[in-house]
Parts: sequence; C-alpha cells; structure tokens
Amino acid sequence: MKKAKAIAKKEVIKVQRATQKSKLVSQPFFPEQRINLLTHQPIMRLTLILITFIIHFTATAQDNLSTTIQQHAKEINTTAPDFKGFSFLDTMLQNKRIVLLGESSHGTEEYSQTKLQLIQYLHEKLGFKVLLFESPMTNTAYGNLATNTPANEVVRNSLQSFWNTATVARLFDYSRKNNMQLGGFDPQYVRSPYPALLYTQAFSDQPAIKNTLLKLDSRIAENLTQPRLFLSLKDSLSTAFATLNNQLATLQLSPLQQWIKQMVTTNISYYARIEEGDQRDSCMAKNIIWLAENLYANEKIIIWAHNTHIDKKPNHKKMMGKLLAAHFKDQLYAVGLYMINGTTALNNGKPIIVKEPGKGSLEAALAAIGFKSTFIETKHAVFDRRIPTLHMGKDKQVLNPQKSFDAIILINGVHAAIFEH
Repeated sequence: MKKAKAIAKKEVIKVQRATQKSKLVSQPFFPEQRINLLTHQPIMRLTLILITFIIHFTATAQDNLSTTIQQHAKEINTTAPDFKGFSFLDTMLQNKRIVLLGESSHGTEEYSQTKLQLIQYLHEKLGFKVLLFESPMTNTAYGNLATNTPANEVVRNSLQSFWNTATVARLFDYSRKNNMQLGGFDPQYVRSPYPALLYTQAFSDQPAIKNTLLKLDSRIAENLTQPRLFLSLKDSLSTAFATLNNQLATLQLSPLQQWIKQMVTTNISYYARIEEGDQRDSCMAKNIIWLAENLYANEKIIIWAHNTHIDKKPNHKKMMGKLLAAHFKDQLYAVGLYMINGTTALNNGKPIIVKEPGKGSLEAALAAIGFKSTFIETKHAVFDRRIPTLHMGKDKQVLNPQKSFDAIILINGVHAAIFEH
C-alpha cells in the first residue's frame, strides 16, 4: 500500500512539473492546441493515475482481507460433542453480559439451527439464562406461563410468524426444560390470544385495569388490517396508554404487572410517533434496557433480532443496536449472521434464491476459506472499511463490519425455513 502511494505521488509531481514547463513554451498558433497542451493532457494523465491507484488500492485491500480471513477465521463445527465447536468463544464472551445474535434474513433455516446450538452453548457453558426475541412483550410474557402448552403452539402465539418453525419450537422446549426465561421487546403488535390471557391473569383482582387493557388490545387488533384507519387512531391510542400508565403508577405491582406497565409506557411514545422510521427501534432499545436493569438485573441476556436492528453503527441515530451499544458499552457483543448459496424465505414465507453477492463482497471473501460455517471477529483493521453485502438475501447494501458488529458468522449453503401455521 505504501509503495502504491509513493508511486502515485511521484506521478502527480511529474504532472505538476510538466504543467509548469508547458506554461513556458511559446504559444502554439492554434488556440485549440494550447488547450490540449495545457489542460487536457495533464488532466487525462492524472485521471489515469488515480484510476490505477484506486484499482491497486481495492485489489490490495481485498488481498489483505483474504489473508486476514485465512489467518483468523474459525470453523464452527456443529457436530462436535459438548459444544466444543463453539469453545473458541469462551474467552471472547467471558466478560459480556448482552449478546446480540442477528440474521440477514428471518427465513433461513440454518440461521435458526446455528442459533439453537449457540444458545445452548451460551446457557450451559457461560451462564446465559434469558433469551429475548424481536417479538411483542405481552405475547412472549404469557409464553412463560403456558407451561403445559405444546412448544409449537407457544411459538405460534408468542413470536413473529416467520419464526414459527420446528427448530424454534425445539429451542422453546429446551428453554423450558433448562429454566431459561423467554421474552420479547418489540412494541409492534402481532395478533394473538396471549395478550388477553396475560391481562386476565395478571390483573384478576383489578377488573378496571384488566378491562381497559382488554379494550385497548381489541381496538388495536380490529383495526390492524386497515392501515389508514389504524394510523388515524395513533393519537387516541397514545393518550389512552398515557392515562392507563398514570393509573398503574399508583399501584404496587408484581413482576408480571411491571412487565405489562413497561409495555404500556413504551406504547405511549410508540403510537404517538408510529409513522417515524426509527420509533420502533428506539422503543425496542428502551424495553431491552428496562428488562436488563429491572426484571433481569443480575442475568446474562441473549437478544435474537435482524442484523438491521443489532447494527451498532447504522446511518440513523435511533436504531436499536446503536442505542444499546451506547448504553451497555463493553458489556455488549454483536454477531451478524450472513449467508451465501441456497434459498431463504421472505417474511411472508415465499422462498427465493439467495442472490450472488458478487466479487469483493463480505460473503464472497468469507466463503473463499471453504468452511460450511465461518466465524471471525471484526477487530482486524481490514474490516474497518465499507464492504458490500446482501440484505434479506437479495438487496445490496454497504456497511463497515468493524463498526457494525463485533463478529460475523457466514453460512455457506442455506435453505428457506418452513413456516408452520
């Protein structure tokens, strides 16, 4: 790189000297010749030098990235007994309290399979006891109470529909048997019978509060499929949640009731600003911080969400990952999951072929090492630059891996998740 810069600098000096000399040459007879000598040739030459330098810089950066991956990447062996395939994480995560597990697409089966094993490792080897999903607080809260309900039914009524798969059901079953706490942090409403069941159980001795919550839940559910009507209710919903929040503030609340109050508090600002692009992420961050500092103040926590939400350095100020990184600082560790080759499913369940990310992409660079599942930390200098990648397996985006994540996992060869209904 230093050599390339030195060469480029020498060429620029040559151009400058040539330009100075040309000014001393007697004026050519034709004006257009003067323009050609004094203007076009030096600029064209300088342009070619810059283009050459950029090509050399890009090729060198790509070579450095490949070398770094060869030297530092780890292969995740998912078949190794006793989670030894993840043992290299022991020292990386020993002082971390919040681990964020992302995914470039919600509908990739191998993401869920990898996370299932990774969560089991984090629980059994490093003492993580809480798992929070990018799903509604109330739906997931009742999931912890439905201990006699089949795991797949709990998943269906607790989480966003794209995680309603057999693999995630196995995770819920594992969590129950191993005393892990499940929850959510998303203010976004998802239709389910669980909120009504939660309110009825939590406020059985306070019918006025219970009935207000049930009416609000019914009002939201009835209008959710009519976007214009739903948005027209945003201010009245925000006001209703504010009134309810004031009533709850006067009561001595159980942990379950406190969970509901946090949802109510978040919904005041969420519905007031529901049309703003960053409001959902801002509320998700507030909910995670509240859970981590109140209900789970002494626990290690795993967060399951999209890469977009866990990104620590997005363009927008109020995205979840950026807010969490600012709050938890060195206690937080974010892992972005990416894929190459195969199929994935869109949020509506439609399977699509994962696009070829192209030469120079993050996925292509990591896939070149030849592992099925590749893990690498982004602390190496080569990751501190903008690198192209794919969002949802189809849309090109550019990010700085070092600023966005602490580590990357690439899975080579994926399949669309099968959503159960």
